[in-house]
Amino acid sequence: MASGEERYREFAPPPTLRPFVRVIWTYACPEPTPTIQRIAPDGCPELVLDIGAPYAERGEDGLFHVQPPALFAGQMTRPLEMRPTGPVELVAVRFEPDGARDWLGLPLARATDRRLDMVARLAGLAPPAGDPAAQVAALADWLEGQRRRGGWRLDPTVRAEVEAAVLERPAPPRTPAGQRALQRRFADRVGVSPRLLRSVFRFRRVFDHAADPARAEGWLGAGLEAGYFDQPQMARDFRRFLGCTATDWAREQHELARAIASQSYKPDVLHPA
Repeated sequence: MASGEERYREFAPPPTLRPFVRVIWTYACPEPTPTIQRIAPDGCPELVLDIGAPYAERGEDGLFHVQPPALFAGQMTRPLEMRPTGPVELVAVRFEPDGARDWLGLPLARATDRRLDMVARLAGLAPPAGDPAAQVAALADWLEGQRRRGGWRLDPTVRAEVEAAVLERPAPPRTPAGQRALQRRFADRVGVSPRLLRSVFRFRRVFDHAADPARAEGWLGAGLEAGYFDQPQMARDFRRFLGCTATDWAREQHELARAIASQSYKPDVLHPA
């Protein structure tokens, strides 16, 4: 990687991790722009390891606090504002919405809108700088060891609801008692309600459609394609999930925020099946 060159790459996880992990990604920017980046919810919790300088995020007190170099980011229901503190290099696991529960060992609701310090848990894991494939291999091997020891499982009812949301299928009819039971299971294994997860997925699809070079209809067209009824409805979600308008976001965001928003979901294959 040349000096000052930015890179973002995604890798498919090993087959044994695929039920739990959506993608493993790397990002590097030796000379980041010292501006605030807005990160929107995407419906997936993440495990993030900083190889370079950690980011600082805006806290509830309005001040910026340096993140731990290894952290678990739970589900987000509001935007995250952060800025680089130096040269950036990351390797991260993007779990499936319901895939992190057994690894974390806690109800996912306890991590919602929080970044949990994972420095002690990842002690001894040192992916090499400057080598994305080796970074991903090191993290994948470590995570596979965690899976074997932990005997991870999925809740089939929760997974079926998550898949229905991903595929934009309507939820099956449930009794009030059945719906309350599903809410409890989602709080445990996902961290947000089924309805909120669908809202986040719809918002994320706006970026998918806006980034498609075959489409030229702009933000409104992308929003209609994603499932919004009209521009005001989409604008409310931009305020809710990003804290700004679509135009402001497109003008202001750089580097990591833009890379995450344009995630391809066509990752390199690190471990072929």
